[in-house]
Amino acid sequence: MNIQDRTLLRKLIWTVLIKLVALSVLWWLFVHDAQVAVNEGAAARQLLTPAVSTTQE
Repeated sequence: MNIQDRTLLRKLIWTVLIKLVALSVLWWLFVHDAQVAVNEGAAARQLLTPAVSTTQE
């Protein structure tokens, strides 16, 4: 590996690490406390009901 390859590799690693930190911070600030109430009966009906096609042939 020459010096240019090592420099590029170092820059890529730093870029990926910075992006991971940024995504983690954004998740922590905006998503980690979010909760969605789920009605089990409604979810089961939605999943078990056959899909109806609206296209006409």
